[in-house]
Amino acid sequence: ATNSNADRFVINTDGHIDITGNVDFGAGIDVTGNITATGDLAITSSLPKISLTDSGDNPDYEITNTNGSLNFKDTTNDATRISIQSSATTIANNLDCGAGIDVTGNITATGTITSTGLIMADNKSILLGASDDFRIRHTGSHSEITDEGTGNLRLGSNQVIIGSPTFDETSAKFTDDGSVELYFNNSKKIETKDYGAFI
Repeated sequence: ATNSNADRFVINTDGHIDITGNVDFGAGIDVTGNITATGDLAITSSLPKISLTDSGDNPDYEITNTNGSLNFKDTTNDATRISIQSSATTIANNLDCGAGIDVTGNITATGTITSTGLIMADNKSILLGASDDFRIRHTGSHSEITDEGTGNLRLGSNQVIIGSPTFDETSAKFTDDGSVELYFNNSKKIETKDYGAFI
């Protein structure tokens, strides 16, 4: 040491050890208690890994940096639960977000989306179909349902009713195997019959 008066290794009366400077353990180190670090913890290896083994229960986990991919692996079931790459993050299981989730980009789902509600901003569309043929949106002034493909926009039901926003007034009513009714101010004015129309 350049300073012969410096204490490099001190065993204190309570049993803890103070070491000044870095310590290299060529064969590893086993700790049965807690490790408290006031600085950074750096792990350098061709495959750096942190193992988290629960002595009382399963599953056990490990965190690895594999070729630049940060992985959280369930070692008990040999399954990677979360994988973070520079281009994407993959979550193998369901993700529960108790306080909600904010997305600034697009959401692409290959399975089923189940929700208790869906809130979209003005001029943002819900697109359905391989070519985004079917569109539902609100422009800020108008609500639109459009079929932008080559087929038809079809509505099917035993009875289709078009009414006011609160459905307390009817504008038109279409009944399967029955009549078509047209209303003015919730008063029926025209009804089709098997022989024609009744006004």
